[in-house]
Amino acid sequence: MAFGFIGWGILTVLGGNVIGGMWIAFIGWFLQNAAAASHGEATMREMLRDVTVGQAMTRDCRHVERGSSLDRVVHEEVLGAGRRCFVVTEAGRLVGLLTLHEIKAIPKDRWGVVTVGEVMTPADKVTAVNPKTDLLAALEKMDDANVAQMPVVEAGELLGMIGREQVLHYVRVRAELGV
Repeated sequence: MAFGFIGWGILTVLGGNVIGGMWIAFIGWFLQNAAAASHGEATMREMLRDVTVGQAMTRDCRHVERGSSLDRVVHEEVLGAGRRCFVVTEAGRLVGLLTLHEIKAIPKDRWGVVTVGEVMTPADKVTAVNPKTDLLAALEKMDDANVAQMPVVEAGELLGMIGREQVLHYVRVRAELGV
């Protein structure tokens, strides 16, 4: 149907009605893109149906101490190891979450004097999810909270992290396996 609109728009342009033809072609292009996006979303929903957060999360959560300087975290963990999200602890207890978003908010010349505890998101303000949560529901929760990752917590215990990167990795592996 969308291709028909585009073709009709081209014929209208060739017939001398440039504005009308361009408008019809634009409508066709818009409908074609909307149909492709809708198909892609339906495919993704089908692929992630019955998948839980626990199946896609990572258990490899790097912990950093609340008193660590941002400079140390950036140079050793972000640039040195490629990590983007950190669980903040104090005496082994979860006290917050630090992401690149919080780090980028601090001028680079202050990283040596600003501590993780000063810029982290406190644990009581962190959006978390349960490992039994439907993965699509977790993605919607990330969108609603405007975050790229969330801790996975059960009975007050941190089990891992789920983020858009883990979801993309999970989808990519499933696609490679054809499952």
